[in-house]
Amino acid sequence: MFTDASQQQAVLDLAKESRHYIEWIVPDMVKKDDIDQAAELVDLGRVLTRWLFDKEKIWSDLTDNVETRYIASAQAQQWLQRVLEISQTYERSVSNG
Repeated sequence: MFTDASQQQAVLDLAKESRHYIEWIVPDMVKKDDIDQAAELVDLGRVLTRWLFDKEKIWSDLTDNVETRYIASAQAQQWLQRVLEISQTYERSVSNG
């Protein structure tokens, strides 16, 4: 996992795309008083920015350490699930508002 160069690029592209989505959606969430969820997404955006900034070290750690890969994979899955929950909630509030 995450050792193949094409997988690394796909993960980096997804992180960048996710950051752009967060930057795009958060201002609208704040306008609709979804402050807690907006703050949660901003925190995730900070994590993504740190990952992108330190990507060489992170890739090295991930390829050298199976436990680190497992932890990173589990963390990413948790974040993905939470972002999906927030986006579904936001979509419902937009369609009802």
